[in-house]
Amino acid sequence: MNDKILDDREKRYLQTVELYNIYKKPIICGKINYPGQNKNTLEAEKAFSALLFSLNTEFKEKLIFLKLLEGFDGKAVLAVIDMDPVEVKKRGVYMEENHELGRIFDIDIYVEEEFIGREKMNKSPRRCLICSEDARVCMRLNKHSLEEVIDSVNKLISAYGEKYED
Repeated sequence: MNDKILDDREKRYLQTVELYNIYKKPIICGKINYPGQNKNTLEAEKAFSALLFSLNTEFKEKLIFLKLLEGFDGKAVLAVIDMDPVEVKKRGVYMEENHELGRIFDIDIYVEEEFIGREKMNKSPRRCLICSEDARVCMRLNKHSLEEVIDSVNKLISAYGEKYED
């Protein structure tokens, strides 16, 4: 993986911890799981806009602070939420499982320096967009080509976008 992407991820994590230390409330870190080295494509931008809108809609009553980030790892949002962290995670998982683009939404909830994973919610691991197996297994085994994964993600985003264009 590109060092610049890894550096961006580390900076985002440090900002998340910093926000938690300031507010002592759960922090949402929302981004798009976009494959490949270029995380700043037009498609990724469209998907991020849908994610940001969904998060703003879902948490608008409990939102204390919101920060947008841009970098080599694509766009991300950090949001401080005045709500029980388990409830925040439940809502995030619901969005990941029910929004049309939820398969590529990455909504992590941090409390202190730890994030609440799907496993803590008794939720099964993410499914592969192509074959519906455990996505981590497919990635580890390089079961699908990068081009095939990018194409599947772009088709998902394009189909979503077509519904909302004139």
